[in-house]
Amino acid sequence: MIRSTIIFLLISWVQGENLQLNDFLLIELVKSFNEAENYMTREASGEDAAIVLGMVHTGKSSLINYLIGNKLKGVKLSKYDEFKIMQDENRSKGPEIGFGLTPETTIPTKWISDKLPGLSIFDFPGYSDFRESLQEITNSFYLYHLAKKVKSLKFILVINFFDIARQDVNPLLKSLQYAKKLFGNKFEMFFPSISVIFSKVPRVHDNNAVDMEMIEHYLKEKSNVPKGASNNIKSFLNYIIKNNDRIGLFRKPENNETITSDTDFEIFSAIRNSRSVQRNYLQYVLPSISDPTIVFLRTVPHFLNIEIRKIAQSLYEIFKKELVKNQDDEAIPKIQANLNYIEDLLYNSVRNETNIYENTKIIEKIGIKLKKKIDDSNLLTKVEMFTLFSDILKLNVNKILHEISRNLILILRNEVRNAKNEFLTLTATEIPELTTTITENPTENTKQSTDITEDPEDITEDPEDITEDPEDITEDPEDITENFTEDTEQSTDVIEGFEEITENVMENTKQSTVVTENSSNITEDSTDIVKNSTEIPEYLANNP
Repeated sequence: MIRSTIIFLLISWVQGENLQLNDFLLIELVKSFNEAENYMTREASGEDAAIVLGMVHTGKSSLINYLIGNKLKGVKLSKYDEFKIMQDENRSKGPEIGFGLTPETTIPTKWISDKLPGLSIFDFPGYSDFRESLQEITNSFYLYHLAKKVKSLKFILVINFFDIARQDVNPLLKSLQYAKKLFGNKFEMFFPSISVIFSKVPRVHDNNAVDMEMIEHYLKEKSNVPKGASNNIKSFLNYIIKNNDRIGLFRKPENNETITSDTDFEIFSAIRNSRSVQRNYLQYVLPSISDPTIVFLRTVPHFLNIEIRKIAQSLYEIFKKELVKNQDDEAIPKIQANLNYIEDLLYNSVRNETNIYENTKIIEKIGIKLKKKIDDSNLLTKVEMFTLFSDILKLNVNKILHEISRNLILILRNEVRNAKNEFLTLTATEIPELTTTITENPTENTKQSTDITEDPEDITEDPEDITEDPEDITEDPEDITENFTEDTEQSTDVIEGFEEITENVMENTKQSTVVTENSSNITEDSTDIVKNSTEIPEYLANNP
């Protein structure tokens, strides 16, 4: 995990803002994605949790140290500086409190508070920090997997008091825009799950005691945000004003003494009063990504789309190769059974309109080499990343993934049916007793191989040259966001055979039926194909 982060930082430092996705960076992104999943599986699975979010240097780490009961004190770094919070004991367990430009939090950590029993607290890196794009993307992976693993989740939004006290509304808007990005167009649905903790709160401001009345006054002022602000942000401010039991104050220190409970105003009750969101609704939570990183992300779905299509091509080639391996004649009944089993799997996939994840599991059942290719290529990870980045960019890619997956299944099914026809031809010419059986009851013997007539979306051509080598990734990232689907069809059509699956369906079906029902009248050409090909693979001879 640390290794990947170091590599990201080095690459980003060398390339600066000209960062572009390539094969090496894709490998590192996949590793980072998997590391984040493994980490959150260990730390967050089945947990009732809360995550502490906010802009960089708002005091999130200080707040978590207070929540988990660490001894804290005020400290001045110079005689001209204000008192800041730091740990009173060097050996205290808790997130490190940073004062420099570089934020201390890199990987989210789980903490436990005696005053919030049953609730795991996760600290997350501050938004809009000074890290490079790849580190920000890494952060997004952890949030994505956390939302998938926990049982339920609350959100603790930390906002600097002076962001509401000053005249300039932009710092507050930036914090609220960050929150809005997390929840997208479902922001209002998550209002009850958010508690707001104002940090660095002085005891007196403009000669008046800082209390909840002052906080509400400033929030009402800021609720009249500029016209360009989202209506959801206005709604959230009004919601917090009306539900001020979700607001807590974390006061800044005024001396170098140990910090006591008088620093806290309703912090724990504010967190308790917010409602937990159950996991099935957390699918709407998406990482907030800064604008510079968005520019880089726009190239990623295009690149991943090509990768997924190339893997689909490889799976087809492995499948076709395995179908023509040598077999012993004694294995004929097992070969027939397995071909029927595989065709049934693929047929059920088409009939049930299963998604790419389910289809991948179906393909894994067919053979060890196919499963190994899926695992080694990180196919499912790339599919997840493709979906995540497309969701962040608001691109609808479900149709693209469905077409790739469905077309692969159809092509594989066509290969199985062809193999069955060739196998029947072989057994009809080499084993006379089988010929008699087929002749006596042709309808029953051809039932399996003619099932395809129920599904008119069949394949008629053998896609020998499916993959094109795409050398050009879209240089202008705007091309993807403007018309991603059109761009994919024109510049990433790497599986051309997949796009031709509906042509001459009935003709192909009739040909298959003729071959099966008239096994004694096979043409010389098809006989030559059978003699020149090897037989069915060993793994297909095993009972399913």
